[in-house]
Amino acid sequence: MILLTASINLTYPVFTGGKRAAVVNQAEKAVEIAEQGRRKSKLEIIRDVKRFYYGAQFALQMEQLASDTLERFLVIDELTERLYQNDSLKVKKTDYLRTKTTTALTRAMLHESQYARELAHQALANAMGLDWTNQLTLATDTKFLQLNEDLQTLIDNAHKFNPDLQQLSLAVFSVGEKINEARSGYYPVLGFHAAAHKTWSDFDSGLINSDNREGWTIGVNLKWNLFNGFRTSGKVDHAKASLRKLESQKVLLNQAMALQIKQQFLRLKSASKQIEDHLNATDYASQNRKLHIRAYREELVDTKDVLESQVIEAYSHGLLYRSHHYLNIALISLEYLVGKNIQDID
Repeated sequence: MILLTASINLTYPVFTGGKRAAVVNQAEKAVEIAEQGRRKSKLEIIRDVKRFYYGAQFALQMEQLASDTLERFLVIDELTERLYQNDSLKVKKTDYLRTKTTTALTRAMLHESQYARELAHQALANAMGLDWTNQLTLATDTKFLQLNEDLQTLIDNAHKFNPDLQQLSLAVFSVGEKINEARSGYYPVLGFHAAAHKTWSDFDSGLINSDNREGWTIGVNLKWNLFNGFRTSGKVDHAKASLRKLESQKVLLNQAMALQIKQQFLRLKSASKQIEDHLNATDYASQNRKLHIRAYREELVDTKDVLESQVIEAYSHGLLYRSHHYLNIALISLEYLVGKNIQDID
């Protein structure tokens, strides 16, 4: 005996009390939240690579400064030794030893700066996803980054582009739809139903007869929970409480974000002013060192004054490089907090 049966059923919701639209909206917002999470990961990668790049650049500048300083100290060392051996009245053995000590310490600082530079380059390679055997050569960054936007503009843009704020705003909307989904329990569910079936068999008696071999039905289904132990009202209250919680978190996050942006904004302004002062200081220190070297050749100044002029010049250059580094780090932090490149802000 052969028996084959086929059937098809169709159910289409006509009215769900708003549940269907609420579920669809929640799913769409979940996709957007995931997209903001992807944006945040991308911004974190960009921030880390930029931070390590400027860190490597700063380490390279400090290594070059240590090398230049050592070279100048070697000149002073040679000049001091020549004056001391020629029985100079101004240069004593203590001056000779002081110069040797300073030169040796500077050489040690150069070794330390070389180690820091190599470590910074390896950190940059790791952040870029390169193998540890890769040797990086940094491009010369001659562009001086500046910030032309005011604080309020930065905060307003953060509200539009920061992924954390966007995720929380989307979550607030999604929980609002959760309330609509819970409220749908107060309403009936109305749906359209259709079904058809067909049976093939060489047996023609009993239930399997010509009248029952095929058929179809069309109808309307209605489902309405008249009492469910206050489950629906409980779901509504829970969703409302979740919404109030997220709205409070949104207010706190907005305030915290504004404070972080203001901190980096003030840090950037401070670094910009420091750069101007350090540029003047390095110019004065360079002139002071050159004058001391000339006077030292003529035995018009003491050895410690020459060494001091060299130390002050190196120190002023180090502060200038550090201020540039702080400025770059502040800009990177602002870009991450705002969620957009500072140069692209309208």
